[in-house]
Amino acid sequence: WKFFNWPFLRRIMLILQILMVPFILASHKHYTVDVFTALYVTPLVFELLWIRCPDLVDSSSNLALHYGIKFYTTKETKDEMTCIVGMWGKEFYVG
Repeated sequence: WKFFNWPFLRRIMLILQILMVPFILASHKHYTVDVFTALYVTPLVFELLWIRCPDLVDSSSNLALHYGIKFYTTKETKDEMTCIVGMWGKEFYVG
């Protein structure tokens, strides 16, 4: 529940997910095993990916340092600003 911090809405989502199962089974589009397996496998895959590929750093400035990206301006006037983004040994002009 790390991305859904509101307890009231968390309960509503849980209730809606529980109510969704009989409707999926009643539509005869899926086997019962498919539905219950999906309820288990989907969060499991999400958590395994979260463990295997975590966010390494918190902010965009830390990400820029981690990946070696440099941001700087070349000229700044009242109406215009030219920026350069340096990464992978190349410079890209933005502006």
